[in-house]
Amino acid sequence: NWCVYGSDAPPKVTANNGTYTLYGTPPFTLIAAGGTATQTVAATTIATSDVTITPVTLTDQTGYPGVFCIYSGSDLYIDADHLCQQRAGGAQNWEAWITDSRDSEKYRIVLMPDNKWWLAQNVKYAKTGSSITISGCTPEICGRNYTATEANSAQGGTSGTGQGIQGVCPNGWILPTQNDWTLFFDGISVIRSEACKHIRSTASFCSEKPNTYGWANSLMLDQANTTPHETRVVNDADGSCVFWDMNAAGQNGCGATLFAQAPTYARPARCFRQL
Repeated sequence: NWCVYGSDAPPKVTANNGTYTLYGTPPFTLIAAGGTATQTVAATTIATSDVTITPVTLTDQTGYPGVFCIYSGSDLYIDADHLCQQRAGGAQNWEAWITDSRDSEKYRIVLMPDNKWWLAQNVKYAKTGSSITISGCTPEICGRNYTATEANSAQGGTSGTGQGIQGVCPNGWILPTQNDWTLFFDGISVIRSEACKHIRSTASFCSEKPNTYGWANSLMLDQANTTPHETRVVNDADGSCVFWDMNAAGQNGCGATLFAQAPTYARPARCFRQL
C-alpha cells in the first residue's frame, strides 16, 4: 500500500484583503532567501500579518517548489506568464503584476528602494486622456497621455491634488507628489545623476542606461519628442508630480537634475502604492 501526492502545477499564492491563499497540497513550507528560515502553513490560507519570515519560495506536500509573492494587494494577478518573483538581473528587486479593476488592464509593478510598489508601465486608462500618436507606440508600450486636469480627476477614487490622490491611477494606487518623487530618488541615491541613470530605459541614447530596477519602459515617449529620450521628472505648479518629460528643455538628455515645471501639454503618468 502506498500513496503519492500529485500536482499538475507548482504551488503558488494569491493575496486578497490581508489574506494569502496558497494553492497546492498542504501543508506548505514558506522559505526565506537562502533557505535560512522556514515557516509551515497547515491550511490553504494565512493572514499576511501571521507570516513571520520574508518568504521567497514555498513548497507543498509534493515537495515541488514555487515562488512566494510578497505583494499583498488584492489586485495581484498571477498566472504562468505573469509571475511574482525577484528579478533575475539588476537589483534583483521584486516584480509582480496587478489587474486594474476598472478596465481589467494588467500592469507590471516593481518594489523600489523607497519600499513602495511602483507601476513599471505608464498608465493606459482609456476613459480619459489621449492616445500617443508616435509611430511604434501602443497603449501597452507607451501608455496614454493625460493633462494635469485629466490625471487628477476622479476616475474611480479621490481627485484633486496633494497626498493620497488616486486620479487616473488603478484603484488602491495614487499619484506621486514632489515629496514622493524625492523619496523615490533618495532611495536609489542622494546623488541625482547616480539615481537617474538607474531608471533610464535601455532605449535611451545615454551611455548609462542599466534600468537597474526594471522601472523604465522599453520605450518611453511624450508628444514633444519623437525620439526616445531620458526619463526626467516633471512636477506641476502645485507640486503634484504626475508626469515626466523625456528630454528637458536646455538639457542634453543625459542630465539628471530634478526640477519643477508646469506642464503645458499632456504627458504619461505613473502611480505608486505602499502596503
